[in-house]
Amino acid sequence: MVSSRLSLFVLGLFFMQQPVVRVGEWLVTPSVNQISRKGRQLTLEPRLIDLLVFFARHPGEVLSRDELIDNVWTRNVVTSHVVTQSVSELRKSLKDGDDGSLEYIATVPKRGYKLTVPVIWCTEEGGGADAGYPRRNDDGRV
Repeated sequence: MVSSRLSLFVLGLFFMQQPVVRVGEWLVTPSVNQISRKGRQLTLEPRLIDLLVFFARHPGEVLSRDELIDNVWTRNVVTSHVVTQSVSELRKSLKDGDDGSLEYIATVPKRGYKLTVPVIWCTEEGGGADAGYPRRNDDGRV
């Protein structure tokens, strides 16, 4: 009983401490599956938030469909079509009806996708502590 309470407490701390990241104009808050800009908030499916955060951890890098499947869809069997659909949905959400909006995710023919906008990792909602790209450990993780 105490162990399960402790596990829930630790899990709660994990979600409270998930970093907020600014991706282009959008402030991404993974703990609540939301993106916001210009006073507008959108709630996305958790998988789309996971996909966006993975792109944010690898800004400017071309990510293959296989890399996305291995890192975003862990423990699930998915097809290349699912990745294509998810990227399409994410693009639509980031565009948010603004036809003049930047293209956040570019397709690199025969190679994959890459995030094309600046990324700023924030310590709290509203401010950026680390401008530019996140620091990585030796194993490539943020």
